[in-house]
Amino acid sequence: VDNLGNTGAEAIEATGNMGNFTADLGGAWQPESNAELNFTQSMGQLTLQVPSSVRLDANITNSQGGTTNRPNTDEETKDPKAPTLRLRMNTSMGEGRVVRY
Repeated sequence: VDNLGNTGAEAIEATGNMGNFTADLGGAWQPESNAELNFTQSMGQLTLQVPSSVRLDANITNSQGGTTNRPNTDEETKDPKAPTLRLRMNTSMGEGRVVRY
């Protein structure tokens, strides 16, 4: 899935099973907008590609209650008017990754 920012959505929910799932959160997010994003993956890798032009509030967990791959906030914009993505990501029998670009 590519350029989810072009949808203008305030909320996105996606669930995957058996296999790898990759979503690119790039696109035209509106300044000062907020979006709630929920991704769940079972039996496979979940990779979210997040542009550094958005601010990210991430809660990344696996089914055992542990956290995985915390995104580096040093790569994030410091613009207070940048869009904010509130990400909830949960994996079961697989890995969750956030890649900033």
